[in-house]
Amino acid sequence: MDHGSAKMQEKVKTAFPIISLLLTIAALAVTSAYVLYKYTSDRSYRKKWRDYDDCGLA
Repeated sequence: MDHGSAKMQEKVKTAFPIISLLLTIAALAVTSAYVLYKYTSDRSYRKKWRDYDDCGLA
């Protein structure tokens, strides 16, 4: 039974770095997607109100 337990521990040891790498990549992808979304949203908002700033209403 110790042999089966050792195999399981070895699988966990080899899977941990892969899982942590995938989680890191996913976190970076989500963060960059949010930053890109926020940038385009703010840019669109500023572009919308630029005409009002130019005419002096705001």
